[in-house]
Amino acid sequence: MIHQVPVSEEQALREKNANSFPTPNPCSLSFGMAVNGAMSWCKTTTRDIDDCQLVETGKYFQHRFINKLPDLKGCGPSNSGLEVSSWPDRLAFILKATPESDLEHVGLKMKLTFPAAYTVLLE
Repeated sequence: MIHQVPVSEEQALREKNANSFPTPNPCSLSFGMAVNGAMSWCKTTTRDIDDCQLVETGKYFQHRFINKLPDLKGCGPSNSGLEVSSWPDRLAFILKATPESDLEHVGLKMKLTFPAAYTVLLE
C-alpha cells in the first residue's frame, strides 16, 4: 500500500518492508558505456564488499561509491564506478568512467525503471 499522506519518522522506521514498498516487482537500473557504437552494459560487480565504499552517512542520507566494475572495459577500476546517494525521498546516480587511454566516440548510458505502482507523488 502506498502512503497517501506522509507518515511520521517513528512509523516509517518501524513499518515492515511489505508496507514500505507497494509492489513485489523490483525497480531496475541499467548502466554502461558505448565505445564506437558498441554498448557494454554493466551486469555485475566484483562481489567484493571492499569495492562498495561508504563515503558519507547520516540519519537521512547515505552516499556510496561502487568501484571496480568489470564491465566498464578500458576504464581505471579505482577511479571509475557508480556513485549512489540516497535520501528518504530521492536517489541520485552518477556513473563515472575514467579511461586508461584516449577513447573516441564514447557515451555513458543509464536507465532506471520503476513499476507502475511507484507513480504516485506526495505533495
